[in-house]
Amino acid sequence: MITLHRKTNGGAPVRIVIDGSTINAYREEPAQIVQHEFHDGKETISVEPTLSKYFTEEPVMRIHRYSSGDFNVDFDAGFQRGTITVGQQSLTTHCHWPNYGAGYLKWIGLSYADPEVRKFLRGEDQ
Repeated sequence: MITLHRKTNGGAPVRIVIDGSTINAYREEPAQIVQHEFHDGKETISVEPTLSKYFTEEPVMRIHRYSSGDFNVDFDAGFQRGTITVGQQSLTTHCHWPNYGAGYLKWIGLSYADPEVRKFLRGEDQ
């Protein structure tokens, strides 16, 4: 298992854990789900602890390598999740879903140039 620290393509810091056939990307900073309560004409704003803990501990992206050479990408997009099975090209160079753009690895600050990524793609243990 190897741990890396990167920034997403949006600039948010993430912790990357590469373990066998899986890459997980986690938020470096705690998620804060804000809760608004209205009572007697007053608004109370607080951080909802259970959801905040869940979104902090849940990976923002998980990439699983299948023995067939395909990859399942499961990612967080705000309060929605997406999952897609792709080949190496969509992972490293460009993707078509949910929008056309950089490969999924770039979303979490990784690149084909990273030696850890090349080992992962080849199926070598970290």
